[in-house]
Amino acid sequence: MKVVEEIELPLGGMTCAACARTIERQLGSTEGVEQASVNFATRTASVRFDTARTGVEGLVAAIEDVGFEVPRES
Repeated sequence: MKVVEEIELPLGGMTCAACARTIERQLGSTEGVEQASVNFATRTASVRFDTARTGVEGLVAAIEDVGFEVPRES
C-alpha cells in the first residue's frame, strides 16, 4: 500500500541558488520521491515521498551525498 508523506527539512551549506537546484535535482531523482522543492531564502526542502520506498534517513543521505547537510535538532 502506498503511503505518501510530506516533510520539510532544514538545509545547511547552501550559498547560492545553484546549490538549491542541486539539492532539488538530487532529491527529485531519489527513489520514492514524488516531488521536491528547495527554497533558498528559507533554507528548507519540502519533499513528498512514498514511505514504502524511502524514508527521512534516505532523504537526508541524498542531501549529504551532494555535499550539503540537514542540521539535527537537539
